[in-house]
Amino acid sequence: MKQSNLFRGLIAFLFLLVLTTADAQKFTGALRYPDLATLQAYVPDLTRSNSVLAVVVDPTGVDASVFYVWDKKTDAWIIASSGEEKHFANIAAIPTSLSLGERIKIEDTGAEYFVQSTTVAGFNSGAADGVAVIDLGGSKYAVIQKDNKGYNVNWFGAVPNDALSDVVAFEKAFEFSTDIYVNKGDYNVKNIALVGNLRLEILEEAAIKGITTSDTIFIADGLTNTVTIFGKGEISFAGIGIYHFGTSSINGSVFRDFKMTSLDKGMELATSVGNKFIDLRFQSDIDTCLHFANEGQCNLNTIERCKFLLYNDVAILFDGTNHLIVSNNYFETCAGSGNYDIEILPLSGSARAVFLQNNSFRTANVGQPARVLVDNNAALNMSGGSAVLGTGMVLCDVKHFGGAASFRDIYLNATGGGTYESRLYLKEGTPEVSWNNYVASGFVTGDEVIENDFGNWVKA
Repeated sequence: MKQSNLFRGLIAFLFLLVLTTADAQKFTGALRYPDLATLQAYVPDLTRSNSVLAVVVDPTGVDASVFYVWDKKTDAWIIASSGEEKHFANIAAIPTSLSLGERIKIEDTGAEYFVQSTTVAGFNSGAADGVAVIDLGGSKYAVIQKDNKGYNVNWFGAVPNDALSDVVAFEKAFEFSTDIYVNKGDYNVKNIALVGNLRLEILEEAAIKGITTSDTIFIADGLTNTVTIFGKGEISFAGIGIYHFGTSSINGSVFRDFKMTSLDKGMELATSVGNKFIDLRFQSDIDTCLHFANEGQCNLNTIERCKFLLYNDVAILFDGTNHLIVSNNYFETCAGSGNYDIEILPLSGSARAVFLQNNSFRTANVGQPARVLVDNNAALNMSGGSAVLGTGMVLCDVKHFGGAASFRDIYLNATGGGTYESRLYLKEGTPEVSWNNYVASGFVTGDEVIENDFGNWVKA
């Protein structure tokens, strides 16, 4: 008997030794224990920061291919298998004869499932956009782990186009994973708090919509991890679409591809460092598209290839920024008389190293004095691109300027016909700088003869 027990113990020990690197990677952060009782005794000390946190060989030693894992998704012990993942062409091809612990991959969707004896709280069974839980009979369930886009918010109870709030489903999804996507349809929410390292995809024909004017998608002060929101879908709120507040900056985040409509403000970021805004589309009666409020730092941000259409006040408002790049964007029709497409207005100190490159300013409003307003800037570089200027309008109105400005390779197209004077920039307190354009348009090369010498201007 002693020899038999010793032999079973040796088998268990050898299994732990031969557990391959690939198998170990399936359970990130695994902690090994000699038996289930010992493992359970250490449960209070486990740091549950990974999906699967502990592994133990079957204490009976009967089947060395089976072991227990603690899964924070279910907050319980489940049986896992070291066997290879089984592949099936589609959901209909999944057999009911699967064993507990087996892992499944569905080829047509890329979805991955895990067979266990309980379902995961929050998942829907038989969701319209893909089955999240499959009842195999005999108290066995195939529970989806993810598909090729991550985790569908529908699986957590979100129902499109029903005019009811889906905020609880979003909260469950964000708690469960940081890799979430929103399928087509309209989803109504009240305030949603984003989580660190979130990767949220809004698919084409999907829309996240606020219920009241005070609702927003907000990024809490002190959220130190990056956020990525992308996709061909839409964010539509009556108030602020995405709101960050406080003096702790949101760092290194990416906002890409989606559309923002019918907003008071598209995004308001109190403190923003090293973030990217790429291929966004702002349209349909937005007051301010992007507002950098500068409660803390506002540095090293990039706005690239965005379209700003039909805004009431201003497309981009900077209350203070350093090392800002605004490049290859399209600005069309600021509806507010007396407003500008871009305003750089630091609340304190001066803005430094602002690059406005290859932007296209189209369809000027008759009441706009200029396309760009710069106040108290230490270094401005404006190059490339084109602008349509209305009667009496300048491209760039510079006030209280304390540094150097460079203008080059900008095509200025004045409205009207015949001889016209397209004005490049205007400096407060001095006569304006202008060049005569005899065919109602002109290309600024940087070597024009300035009509008046204003001393500290540095030209390209």
